[in-house]
Amino acid sequence: MAPQQAVCPHCGTPMVWSYVNQQYYCNRCEIFIQSNAPMTSADNLRGEVDELLGKKKSTYQNPTCIRCERPLSYIPQYKRWYCYNCQQYY
Repeated sequence: MAPQQAVCPHCGTPMVWSYVNQQYYCNRCEIFIQSNAPMTSADNLRGEVDELLGKKKSTYQNPTCIRCERPLSYIPQYKRWYCYNCQQYY
């Protein structure tokens, strides 16, 4: 059985569950994200949309690399975010 529906912490797109890998997959970012990684809640996603529309300020920050600005992946084993492009932990 798949965990509850989740959205990508990088782009906010709904992710699909991979039964083979037992992880979520974001089709937009083209990355796997383990099910126990911090996920963007629907409230945070709505807040980001409101912020883009100028309605209010969001407190959620997209986790992106400080060097290349590409999405980071959460690695639960090390409890850190990792940039596959720069090959560095944050």
